Amino acid sequence: MNQLHNPQKLLQAAVLILVIFLLGSLYIVWRGAHDLPGGLNGKWQAVFLTDGQAYFGKLSSENSRYVSLEDVYYLKLATDVKEAKNLNLIRLGGEAHGPENQMFIAKDQILFIENLKPTSTVVEAIEKNNK
Repeated sequence: MNQLHNPQKLLQAAVLILVIFLLGSLYIVWRGAHDLPGGLNGKWQAVFLTDGQAYFGKLSSENSRYVSLEDVYYLKLATDVKEAKNLNLIRLGGEAHGPENQMFIAKDQILFIENLKPTSTVVEAIEKNNK
């Protein structure tokens, strides 16, 4: 009997093709969920986390679960009305627990990422501080 006319063989082939397609689709979706967007290298980013905290620095992919943020800064809340007009940008590293100026952030904790313009107030303050 011709194998092309065997309904059982056709069904097995269709199921195999469907399984391969589904596994491939799941891999593409999973891989895409763990990749960082392109165009990050050499630019300053604002990284907004799910807990409401924002950090500024240079972002790179570390592995499938974490990203690395280097040259890290964050905003300190003004405690005085007079300070509210000033940008209180703090460089990571001077805290009591003595962290290095690099963070590893779980990708699932990142809400969104923004590339910062070289003319942004934050970038200008960072570059002034780095001189």
